[in-house]
Amino acid sequence: MSLQEQNRLAGFRLQKVFVAVVIVFLMVLSTASFDVIQAKVRDQKRKADLQQISLALQLYFDNYQKFPPVEDNDWSGWDLSFEFDGSKQTFLSKLSQTGYIDRVPVDPLNNSSYLYRYNYYPAGSFGCSKAFFILQALNFEGSEKKHGSGFCPEYNFVDMAFNGYTIQIFE
Repeated sequence: MSLQEQNRLAGFRLQKVFVAVVIVFLMVLSTASFDVIQAKVRDQKRKADLQQISLALQLYFDNYQKFPPVEDNDWSGWDLSFEFDGSKQTFLSKLSQTGYIDRVPVDPLNNSSYLYRYNYYPAGSFGCSKAFFILQALNFEGSEKKHGSGFCPEYNFVDMAFNGYTIQIFE
């Protein structure tokens, strides 16, 4: 085989390796982009879920003149969408039992880092004159600019879920 043929063959092999490297790089890049897109979709679902739950809570209030109590004190008075002990999920089950929502949504990942939580506070709590509920998505996967609102004179509930989302509604 002549030197010219060897150079052509080596160039062809090098070209094949280069194409393979580019294909692998594009596959890795598209997979990473897909993961980012999926995380953004889950974050948007979290906000939509909280809005849906909040609406169901307000409909419950319109009928009973109070918000539902915390039924399942999972953690420091909060009702969580994730059951740390593996027990049956009871997160805000009153809403589905009374027909205000078909099924109470839970976080798309619903684990110890990504979960929803609800708490009801009577009038006078944290300096707020009216009773209220706090509903939170504890964490987002991306960085979020808007974190909702939840504030009493003695406490800012948004700080409890600083990379999540908070809804506060007063009676």
